[in-house]
Amino acid sequence: MLTLGVSQLRMSLAEVMTAATVNGAAALGLAGETGQIAPGFAADLALFAIADVRELPYWYGARLCVGTWKAGAPCHPYEAGSNLNAHPPEILRPG
Repeated sequence: MLTLGVSQLRMSLAEVMTAATVNGAAALGLAGETGQIAPGFAADLALFAIADVRELPYWYGARLCVGTWKAGAPCHPYEAGSNLNAHPPEILRPG
């Protein structure tokens, strides 16, 4: 959805990120408990193997998610080597 928003609707990165997080939660009636990283909000997070947030919409279809947390508990954690062929190796370098 981020890619479509940026490429087809000419939205900025900030607009698509807001639409996918805070506004998405609001559309579901959950804006008071999730949709942002803030004290008192549910820690539903995803960690991506990218160097810059602008890469999220760029790598459409790539499996860049290396870890997820639901209500602060890890679920579907990254397993070493499981996604290495799914995205460019330069993203995986530490640093």
